[in-house]
Amino acid sequence: MKNGYKLSLKPKLDSLPTNEHRLAIEKAQKLDHEGIYTCIIDTNNIATQCQVKIVERELQLIQPLPKQIRLNEHDTLTLICETNRRPKKVQWFKDQSNIPLETNNSLMIINADETCTLIINNTNKFDSGTYTCRLEDRLITISDVKIQESAPQFIDGPQSYLIWKRREDGPVANISCTLNKANVPVKWFHDDIEIQPGFNEKYEIVSEGTIQCLLIHDVQKEDSNKYVISLGPVYRACHLEVVDDTGVSTDEEGPDRLLQPLTSLQRQEIMEG
Repeated sequence: MKNGYKLSLKPKLDSLPTNEHRLAIEKAQKLDHEGIYTCIIDTNNIATQCQVKIVERELQLIQPLPKQIRLNEHDTLTLICETNRRPKKVQWFKDQSNIPLETNNSLMIINADETCTLIINNTNKFDSGTYTCRLEDRLITISDVKIQESAPQFIDGPQSYLIWKRREDGPVANISCTLNKANVPVKWFHDDIEIQPGFNEKYEIVSEGTIQCLLIHDVQKEDSNKYVISLGPVYRACHLEVVDDTGVSTDEEGPDRLLQPLTSLQRQEIMEG
């Protein structure tokens, strides 16, 4: 027993051949293992006690945080420091903030015995900064972290389309693509001429998160040809083909019939120059 409570099976208890009993505790800690231990021999109703005092070692850094860490965006940041014993108190801070990072649910902090670890998954540029691990308000170790932002890239699209124009007022064509980042400036071109919606009500450019869309209102046959979206020096092209069937009955025509993907036309991606 310890302090009047029966011990769990975690400490190692040995019965020796000489009728002696031994309790062994590996890596004894002051907070967990100091106290009064009682050994009771049930058959003889005999008990003996011993008060255990643990002299705590001075806390020392065995392995501090790396001075500098350089990662690419979306990598996992892992900061680890090691001490000669388990610290009573561990706090993590970023930059000049006095608010411990333990209040941030977007990261993981693991304090296991002599190892203190901070993990941030799927990092971005806002995770760059100076990270400090403070141990028992006496020792600190610091790491400068720099996250290199990844360049914007195309994930999907744009798709080429075949459009059936059944009425005098043409349908609305939607050419879209997906990027790996949100709120990225792009440019759209038709026949190598930049589309500027502010000067032409026919076109409308929509940006919703990582989705970039070009809306072409009242599509006519002359709207056929190549459309290009530029993302910095990278371009992607698609083709819009309008078939003028004005005058043909549209009673049974649906939007899927009027706008069909051209699977036989392959998407192109080229670098400037």
